[in-house]
Amino acid sequence: MGVFAGGLLAPMRDLYASYRGERVLHYVDNEATSRNGSRAGLEELLFTCSADVWDDIVYWAQRWGENYKVVWHRGHPERREPRRAYWTLAE
Repeated sequence: MGVFAGGLLAPMRDLYASYRGERVLHYVDNEATSRNGSRAGLEELLFTCSADVWDDIVYWAQRWGENYKVVWHRGHPERREPRRAYWTLAE
């Protein structure tokens, strides 16, 4: 299983060739992106901004199927815990 953090579209697109047969957990610190990215391709999404980007995300989500999960994780761990040794892998 792969674990990745960062923006949504680029990893979905760039990791497909190498990881498409594996389960991937993609951590993002934007809760709305997590909600929308998790259901991309499962239902018709209507976005008023960046529709071209969301079209690509829906396309890649459909190609990945159930193997690609977008998971929200609270960002900026340094504000809660300044010592990196106590951060989780997703942070």
